[in-house]
Amino acid sequence: MNILMGITFTSILLPLASSLQCYQYQGVSWLPQKQNVITCEPNAAFCTSTLIKLNGTLYGEILVKGCLAGNESTCNKTTTTDKKITQIYESVQCCNTELCNSDLIPDVSSTKDHGIQCYVCNGNPASCNGDQLPTVRCTGEQTQCMEISIEGAVTGNEKTRLMLKGCGNLTSCGEFAAFSNGLQPLSYSAAMRCCKGSACNSGTFAESEPGKENGVECYSCADSEQGGCSPEHVKKMKCTGAMTQCLDIIGDTHNRIIMKGCATASFCQRLYPDFRIPVKSSTSCCSGSLCNQVGIGTSEEAKTKN
Repeated sequence: MNILMGITFTSILLPLASSLQCYQYQGVSWLPQKQNVITCEPNAAFCTSTLIKLNGTLYGEILVKGCLAGNESTCNKTTTTDKKITQIYESVQCCNTELCNSDLIPDVSSTKDHGIQCYVCNGNPASCNGDQLPTVRCTGEQTQCMEISIEGAVTGNEKTRLMLKGCGNLTSCGEFAAFSNGLQPLSYSAAMRCCKGSACNSGTFAESEPGKENGVECYSCADSEQGGCSPEHVKKMKCTGAMTQCLDIIGDTHNRIIMKGCATASFCQRLYPDFRIPVKSSTSCCSGSLCNQVGIGTSEEAKTKN
């Protein structure tokens, strides 16, 4: 009798202890290959397929499959994040049976296919080099492959670097968006390059150079706890290279200017991928030496110079 009860309890507990199995994958969405079977953690209740799509100046698509722990509040939803010149769509679909995400792919609206494939990547330069990256088909207005090399040192500390690859369009190619607040020759830069033909964007990170002095002067400052943008802390700086406009970066508290410096026309026109400056609200540019006057303290005053 005891043996029978033991067998019965074991047969009941085994299914409860077993973990869900799902397919794991990361790559192109239209022809998933090399899907690996993985055993999920015990708290994972769903298999997922997530489609991440970039649309705008940079275009790309990546399909990610795996397990999901927690509740289903994130399932079967699409979220959109606006990154200035690029929108990021993330669509998640879930299922809860063994290996159910084999053919599970979130819907993507059909657009014209140009027959061009480009490498796609979003990460540090070392991980975005070479010809082993996933590729994406170019559709819609994106007719070329694109690479964007981004550098940032807004606070004057060590530079951070980011590389983006995907499909692009002609109007946004060849642009160089940059500004300097005087703490570094380049506080932020985004070099955008396009090429024609499939998989032509296998290049490495492009280092940006500030260039030579161009004859334009601007007031510069970087806000800090010591009042870095108060009139007594504002300095003059000589602009270099393509940075021919004077800049005010305006915060979201009392319209206070938090940075001044030199900028390129592309930066002033916001033709660049989004980046973070604490409490940044908007930017204002003007043409002519020292046009971003000391004492301009609100966004309404600054905007009259554009």
